[in-house]
Amino acid sequence: MSPLAIIFDMDGVLSDTERFHAAAESDVLKRHGILCSGEELSKKFAGVPETAIWPKIFAESGKQMPLLEILIDEKFEVFKSMVSEGIAEMPGVRTLINQLKDHNIPIAVASSAEPQYIEFVLTSLALKPLFNAITAAAEVKHGKPSPDIFLLAAKKLGVDPAHCIVIEDARSGTLAAKAAGMKCIGLQYPGNQQDLSAATRIVESLEEVDVEMLKRIGE
Repeated sequence: MSPLAIIFDMDGVLSDTERFHAAAESDVLKRHGILCSGEELSKKFAGVPETAIWPKIFAESGKQMPLLEILIDEKFEVFKSMVSEGIAEMPGVRTLINQLKDHNIPIAVASSAEPQYIEFVLTSLALKPLFNAITAAAEVKHGKPSPDIFLLAAKKLGVDPAHCIVIEDARSGTLAAKAAGMKCIGLQYPGNQQDLSAATRIVESLEEVDVEMLKRIGE
């Protein structure tokens, strides 16, 4: 097996769902008397676990926060209604994954989303069986930008962190990859305003990425 391994973030990398997370969070906050646009939430919290987002927002607003589980469940229901017509893959995802599988390069998902989102999205896209490992932020003590989730993904794959390349679309994720001692490709698709300067290389689409590029970056 190749010493190289690829770790994918999910929302905004595998699935076109990043914007729906922010919109769903905005909707739930409005129900609780807090006005915050999806754009603002995305800019501040993309890639950050919900368990860190909700307490921070409610503390800043000075409002009493409901039980965390209630907020998480409310958002999941809103999210599912927003994507009821189907979830789209990000361009180039299937081609790249197929190339990696053809070259026996192990792949993992490491997402800040709650486990039910990961299951829902990957199952909807029929991608789940293709991954050698799946890791959620709920499995680690510290979410992105801490390196914990990527280090756990590497451990599950049985690959040294130094031989892992992360593909991320959020600043918190690129910082987490760097902290984990991993190379990182930043996905700066049109409309993504995240600061990805910590990434090893920045691309606009996964259609620009192939196995040869990944091998060069991993050297």
